[in-house]
Amino acid sequence: MQRAVKMVIVQIKRNMEGTFCSDQDSQADNGTVPYLTRGLGAWVNAGEVTITDTATACPAAFVTPAASVITKTTATTLETDMNNLMQSVYGQTGQQKDFDLICGTGLKVLFSSFATYVPSAVSTVPLRRFNQDATAKQIINTVDFWQGDFGSCKLILSLFLAAGGIANVINGRGYMIDWDQLELRYNRMPGYQENPNLGGGPRGYIDAIAGLVVYNPLGLGKIAPTA
Repeated sequence: MQRAVKMVIVQIKRNMEGTFCSDQDSQADNGTVPYLTRGLGAWVNAGEVTITDTATACPAAFVTPAASVITKTTATTLETDMNNLMQSVYGQTGQQKDFDLICGTGLKVLFSSFATYVPSAVSTVPLRRFNQDATAKQIINTVDFWQGDFGSCKLILSLFLAAGGIANVINGRGYMIDWDQLELRYNRMPGYQENPNLGGGPRGYIDAIAGLVVYNPLGLGKIAPTA
């Protein structure tokens, strides 16, 4: 029972991560459908094109600019595209900040290629050369931190972005996060609630009630490939 409770708590936390990082719109309870919180994909959304819950729509003055959202396919996204995104965010906030980039596996791999190759008209050619100590008989080529002209970002992997989409869209999704602009408000923290034992053994359930708060979408960015 203890093992099952531990595993389901991990499961519900993953479900919450998937919800908060999704394109889900908010929804009000009406006795038939439940309350739903709005995901980051709907908050950081140029033009509010997918928003149907007009009662909680983001005010027009705070809608994320199109320049803060990259919609190119992951394979064609370049270092200049990331720099342009951060320039757009800087234009809204006037601050060079250290961001966390919550990214899928495809986007993470893309950053490693920034340090090595650049696509050309006929082939992929070396962009930069780097030296490593060969005594350890290891080749290390990974990028966990990237800095541009308008700020920097730490890359954090997630498998729960844009849930329900096709693989390239999920793995290429990323959110440029300034944690000062986000809050998670709990009505009930994830936890185990015990039910009466009616003779069939211990019973219970695990739940959580929380909502995602975004103070200002102007200070956030998104990488959202369409294919």
